[in-house]
Amino acid sequence: MSDAAKREQYEQAIAAMRERLMECRQGLEDLLSGLGGRRVAAMRAVFVGGRSVLFVMTTQLVRVDKDAFNTWNAPFVLVANDDPLLKFTRELRNAIEKRGEFLLDGTGICVGPDVEFADLLPPNPPPGVLHFVVADNYGRCGWEVMRPDGTTELVYTDRPIHPSHHFYSRFADPPTHHLGETIEDPSVEGIAVLYYRYLADLVDQAEANFLGNRTDSTRSTNPAV
Repeated sequence: MSDAAKREQYEQAIAAMRERLMECRQGLEDLLSGLGGRRVAAMRAVFVGGRSVLFVMTTQLVRVDKDAFNTWNAPFVLVANDDPLLKFTRELRNAIEKRGEFLLDGTGICVGPDVEFADLLPPNPPPGVLHFVVADNYGRCGWEVMRPDGTTELVYTDRPIHPSHHFYSRFADPPTHHLGETIEDPSVEGIAVLYYRYLADLVDQAEANFLGNRTDSTRSTNPAV
């Protein structure tokens, strides 16, 4: 294979990795935005979609030059096999894909001392409303309504924006360390941010190694990312 043909294939592989990374980042943005109705889809985009970044990397880069890829990838494999957060995300992805489980332990809400519960309620409740659910097990909120047939349904809604409240979810057994550092924020949101940053840095390093380009994909319009 000529150098030009090899570079073209590397460019296609990196582009495919970046496409998956963008989907993961959009899921992370949704997760951090507090949009209750999209929360489950957001977690799936981060933790299942994030694994697809690695799948594309291992399947497409290896086709171009197997020996070159294996040499470059060997240190990352050692880290991934030993790192608590990366091992956890593999288990989480399998739990989501195979059993539909997100390994969550519950959801909480932090509010300021002067916030009334009514401040958390969105306007215009739907017909047949019974009560408002601040947060279910996935961190979603919405109105529980009675349907004409007597059944109930949770109608999810985007959370109202209030400067002093914050919703979060926690995994049942979250990792405590990542890349040799203690994880300061073990919430679902905190784990998702760390996982995205790892994937973004990995894609950047792949592009630098195989194409010679320097990119910083960890930058985002959201300061938490």
